[in-house]
Parts: sequence; C-alpha cells; structure tokens
Amino acid sequence: MLTKTTKTILLVEDQAIIAMAEANILKKNGYEVIIAYTGEEAITIASDNKELDLILMDIDLGKGIDGTDAAQIILQSREIPVVFFSNHTESEIVEKTEKITSYGYVVKNSGETVLLASIKMAFKLFNTHNKMLENERRLNMSLEGTGIGLWDMDFKTQQVYRTDKWFAMLGYELNDVSGSIDFWKDIIHPDDFEYVIRETEKHHKGLTDYLKVEHRLRCKDGSYKWILNWGKISERDRRGEPLRALGVHIDINERKLAEESLRNNEKKLQSIFKAVPIGFGLTSNRILIEVNERICSMLGYSCEELVGKSTRVLYPTQEDFEYVGNVKYNQIAQLGTGTVETRWQRKDGRIINILLSSTPLNLEDISAGVTFTAIDITERKRVEEALQISLTKYQVLFDSFPLGITITDQAGNILENNKQSERLLGITTQEQSTRQIDSKEWYLIKTDGSIMPPEEYASVIALKENRLVENVQMGVVKKDGDIVWINVTAAPIPLRDYGVAVAYGDISERIRYEKELKQSEEKYRRFFEEDLSGIFISTPEGKIKACNQAYVKMMEYDSIEELLSSNPVEHYDNPQSRIDFLNLLRKKRKLTDYNGEMLTKNGKKIHTLENIIGIFDKNDILVEFWGYVNDITEKRNAEIALRNAAAEKEALHKELLHRVKNSFNLIKSLIYLEREKIKDPKANKVLENIEMRIAALAQMYSILNDSGVSKKINLGVYLRQLTDTLSLTYIKNHEKLKVQQFYDNLFTTTRSATSVGLIVSELVTNSLKYAFPDEREGIITISLELIDNTVNITVSDNGIGVPEDFDIENSTGLGTQLVYMLTKQLNGTIRLNKDAGTSYTITFPIDE
Repeated sequence: MLTKTTKTILLVEDQAIIAMAEANILKKNGYEVIIAYTGEEAITIASDNKELDLILMDIDLGKGIDGTDAAQIILQSREIPVVFFSNHTESEIVEKTEKITSYGYVVKNSGETVLLASIKMAFKLFNTHNKMLENERRLNMSLEGTGIGLWDMDFKTQQVYRTDKWFAMLGYELNDVSGSIDFWKDIIHPDDFEYVIRETEKHHKGLTDYLKVEHRLRCKDGSYKWILNWGKISERDRRGEPLRALGVHIDINERKLAEESLRNNEKKLQSIFKAVPIGFGLTSNRILIEVNERICSMLGYSCEELVGKSTRVLYPTQEDFEYVGNVKYNQIAQLGTGTVETRWQRKDGRIINILLSSTPLNLEDISAGVTFTAIDITERKRVEEALQISLTKYQVLFDSFPLGITITDQAGNILENNKQSERLLGITTQEQSTRQIDSKEWYLIKTDGSIMPPEEYASVIALKENRLVENVQMGVVKKDGDIVWINVTAAPIPLRDYGVAVAYGDISERIRYEKELKQSEEKYRRFFEEDLSGIFISTPEGKIKACNQAYVKMMEYDSIEELLSSNPVEHYDNPQSRIDFLNLLRKKRKLTDYNGEMLTKNGKKIHTLENIIGIFDKNDILVEFWGYVNDITEKRNAEIALRNAAAEKEALHKELLHRVKNSFNLIKSLIYLEREKIKDPKANKVLENIEMRIAALAQMYSILNDSGVSKKINLGVYLRQLTDTLSLTYIKNHEKLKVQQFYDNLFTTTRSATSVGLIVSELVTNSLKYAFPDEREGIITISLELIDNTVNITVSDNGIGVPEDFDIENSTGLGTQLVYMLTKQLNGTIRLNKDAGTSYTITFPIDE
C-alpha cells in the first residue's frame, strides 16, 4: 500500500475569486486543494472524503450556515484540524472560534508567509493531539490497579473511591473531600459545568462509548487546574441504568497553558505584523521579496506593486539609492547590521524621510536575504524643526513678555527671569539669581498694608503644595520706597530639577481704579438700589405677598399697596398662560431667563425676562415663588428691527456680489471680443492672460455669491473650480493629459484667496500650455495642505521642465513676476524643483 505524501486541504470560501487565489497559493506550496463554497457543501465533502488532512474555513459564508457551525458539525463525526481564515478581527468572533476545536485563526491578507506558517503549525498541533490521544488510550487500558488519579464511582451507594494521586493532583487531603458522588460537581469550573454535565449524561444514557472531557477543577487553594476526565460505565442494571463507573483524572494543565500561550503568541505575532507602526520587509540583492502593509501604506503602493521590484523604486534619485547601499552595507560588513536616514518617494511623488535598518539573514551570504525595518520619520523631522522654531519663539516671548516671569528649581532658587521682572521688582537678573523665592531680602505687603509673610507667597505655596496658585495680590516695596502692586500666579513645572514658574503683572493702576470704584459705589449705591429689577413674592393661588418699587413702576400701579391688593390673574392676557407657567415651575422648580408676556394695570402688554425660584414644602408642594423681572419690550422690539435690517443687508450684499460677478464676466467677454479682432499674436496672448486672470477673480466671486459668505472662502473649492475651468479650456485630450487635485478643507480671507487664485492660475496655465508639447502624455498635480497654521501649495508636472538657468526671482516674464510678487504679498516663499519636470511649492502663513 502506497503511503500518501501530499496533504489535502478542504478550502471553504464563498468568494470564488478569493478561493481561486488562495487555492493557487496552497497548490504552489505542495498542497492538494478541494474547494467548497458553502457550509453545507463543506459538511458533505468532509463526510465523504476521508483523504482530507485539514480544513481552511472562512467564517462568513453568505447564505446558509456559517463557518463556525459547519466546523462544529464536521468535528462531531471526525477528527480533523480546522484553521479559521477570515477578515473578522472582532473579539466576539475570535472567541466564538476558540470554543470549537480549532488549530488556528488567520486574518485574511496577513500574507502568504503567515498563512503557510499557520497551516504547518496546525498540522503539528494536530499530530501532537493525536499522539496524546493514543497515549491516553494506552494509559486508559493500563490504569487498572495503578495509583494515578483513579476514581471508582458506585451509583448504588452514591459514593466514590479516589486514589491518593487524585487527591494530590488537586492539593486535597483525604479528610478534605466528601465521598459523595456529587462532590466533583461542586468543584467544576462554572464556565465548564454545563458542558461537563451534558457529556456525562450522554454517556450515562449510553449515547457515547466512554466519557472523555477536558475541564477545570477547583484546587484546595482556590485555583483551577485543567484535567482530562476519562471514564466509562463498567456496569449497568437490566434497565441500562449505570451501577458502576471507572475512570481517571489526568493533569493536562501544562498542556492547556501551553496551547493557550501558543494561541496568544500567534495572535500577538499577527497583531504585531499587522498593527506595528514600523515597516518590515525582506530583500535579496536589493530586490523586494516581501513587505508588510505598513510599508505599502507609507508609500501608497499595493504589496503586488512592490514585491519583485528593485528597491530603486523606493528612492527619488539614483544618488539616494547608491548612498544607502554604500553606507548600509559598509556598516553590515563592520557591525553585522546597518542603519541610515534616507528619503523615499511615495507613489504620488511626495518625499518622506525614513530611518532604515537592515540585517542579513546570513552574514556569510548576504544574497540569502536581508531583513529591513523602515520607520517614517517625516513627522519627527518636522517636529525637530518645529521644536527649534518653538524654542526660538519661546526665548523671544520670554524676553519680551509683558508679565514678569521667574523660574525656580525644586529648592526655590531662582534660575531664570525676564526683563519685565527686573522692571517690576526693581532688581537686576544678577541679584535675583542669588535669591530664593522666600529670601528675607523680599519686602512684600498685603493689600491692607500689612507685611506679607513668606508662607503666603503664591510661589512658596505652589512649590510646597505642588499645585496651581492664582491671583495673589501683593505690593513690592522697592529700595527707593516705591510700591508696585502685582497680581501673582504660580504653577509647578512638571520637569525634573525644576520647581515653579511664577508670572506677575503690574496691577498698580487697577488697584487705584478699584479704590476709586469703591468710593464711587458707596457714593451711588442708593441710586442703584432705586433702579433695581422688579422683584416680587407670590403664592400659587395668586396672592402677591411683597414687591419692590421697580416692579410697581413696571406694572404701572400707583403704589406698592395697590399692587399687593391686585389679582395676579389680571396680569395675564390669557389665564391659561398663568396655569402653564405654574405647571412648568412645579416641574423644573426654577426658571432661568424665562420669556413671558404680562398686562399692566392700564392694559399694556409688556414682554418680560424672568428668573423664578420656586419654594416647596416638605411634601414637595409649591407654596410660593420669588420672581426677578425685567421689562424687555423695547429690547425685543429692537431685536426684531435688527433682524429685519440684517435680512435687508444680506439681500443687498448678495445683489452686490451678483453684480460684481456679472461685471467680471462682462469684462472677460469684452476682452474675448477684442482678442477676436486682434491679429498680433503677442497682443492676443497678453489679452488671453488678462482674460484668464479675470476669470480667476470671477470664479472667487462666484463662490462668494453661492455660499453667501463674504469674509471667508473655501480655498480648496475655489482652486478646484478654477483648475477645472483651465483644464476645460486648454486640454484637448483628457486621456493623454491628466490633472490630479488634492485639497485640504481650508478657509481663508478673500484677500488671500485672490492672490492664491492668481498664483495657481498662472502656474497651471504655464503647465497646460508649455509643459507637454506635441500633445504628449503627462500629469499635472495640484495640492493644498495646512500644516501647523502654514499653507503649502504645490503645482507640479512631469513635462519637459524649465531651462536649467531659469531663476524665478530674476525672470522677466510678467506671469512669473506676478507669481513671485503675489507670494511675497502673502508673506510666503516659493521653491522651484526641476527634477522630473517642474514643481513649484508656495508656502505662506494662514490668514486668520
């Protein structure tokens, strides 16, 4: 009989194309493959074909049963390794497969290497499992009379005999355990209980030849241990009821922990390979053999586009490619590994900075392959540059800040101070550096004129209690006797060797104003008391218990007494309004900024803004309420008038924008008519350029008119419409010449948008007209990015380029001069890159 050498895999996948692709991978690696497209088909094949060695099972199989249900049905009739292969990474899906006897879980698109490794591991685990089953069978036959975890259950007496090894396995002594037949049920792990009882009952009923379950039992110390419970009903009565059962407990805790560890390690490896923010790859003779998804996402390529290509495709220039090869392989020769910072070029042409590390699989034979890691350090580079800028800004800000600033160490010694602190404290930087924040040389006073002790200094409290201390007012008595009043805030610095940062501003003028204000308040207090908002106290039944003169005046009564004797129901145009008001108050207990309508004594309707507080008794019954009322009739009428005026202004604004847009279009049309008459090509070209610039401005006003916004404009929308217009004007064959546009969602002022529109119009027009002579193929790319309040606009093409001696700053062309001038007007810079065509990058600060 011939021995079968080729493994046969049942691939269960409902997507035909994916199934074909995966089958090709498996066949290429020496496996025979049978494909099933549904769970039902997989069950039939698994039942009929005994030559199957492994099942590679998708979970989501469309209509019908899913992969997990199909696997359970198959495993009920035969033992075969099942590896789940799915796009699902949700924890509940993965946990569902773990409850089935599976031998792995592979996430689709993990790569050929991960898939094949998982299949090999599944075969290895299955073989190990089969060997273990065989050993367990032999052990079952040889355990008669031995002392290894043996139990003997007598159903008549309801008692169980257990060997010493059984007790030792779980850490129990003989006296710790009841001989009752039900004791073992009490120590089964709660998660395993139903399963164990169900399998036990099946064997008791004769549905299985023997009982064989893996589950956990509680040890004496409270921990749980995995055991293999293998037993058999050895004697039954005439009715088939069990009389006696024999079995053994085998400690499989280490195996279970190892299996769990193996599953966890597999998950970790898959997770790391997929989720780690580092590119991994393998090369041979600088040819890409394998790359992970991170490499692809960094470069914008698919794995298929990179694998098999020279690593030259990664580099923007041959010089970069050769430099990395020389430096890195010299390092490998000396150190066994190499690391270098370099540049890679994305598929879209953008350059990124990379930290590249490489290590050969075999130092003796580098051609055997080199593994590499790639970290995108573009952001780090940018952050380093930004950090340097930030440090410079910090120093400038520190030196020029209008508040005095003092920095201390953890002991309170003064480390730094700015120039403003010298002016406020009347002490030089040199003298401050010799002091501590609580030195006796300080002469500080409180606002009442008494001396302030050091323990009340804001800086001392912040340092001692490690908390923010704000707005501590004190007077600094200078050497000449002058007093400078300052408001101090101190905060701990969460950096090693630093203490607190103390900021203080001159409030001498404010102190003087506060003193004058206090005197003024005392002088005019009575006047303001007579002009308070209307205040009243009322019962729900309608009795006004108290009110002030302002409320009497508001309601047009002659006296407080007259108002108190009035009926509050008469103050409402509709009695239901008062009922609704009281119901709302009972529900919310307090009404804030409540808009109401009331009738005065003379029948005049007034609009009120009310703040009402309900007073409730211990039974939660409303007994009275306090009201604070303002007559906002005039304010409300004014608001209505303002809204009407605003609507009229908006209509006028839209009409003006419409007319400006039409005026631009009229001018553009007049220029076009003049161009039709002029035969001089140079003059015609000048008019054409003017026409396009006017079109750019008209486009912006069109957007303003459509959006109804006059101060801000969506720069990306504006540039896209402008570029689309230019493309329709100049491009004859859109299959040969393509325009790519990438815009961030960025709003800027119409002033900046005007300049940007003219710049982009000039650069795109130049590319459309001159970069691709004789209708050659090409790509023009326009991008808009906002990075840290800085706008980057790039207009590039892969056309014939500009002359080597071309200098944008010294160009005599009107369009180029206009671009340069408008860039300077934006306080920006322009950079020209002549590699692989022409690329202009304009950078300027965002205009808030």
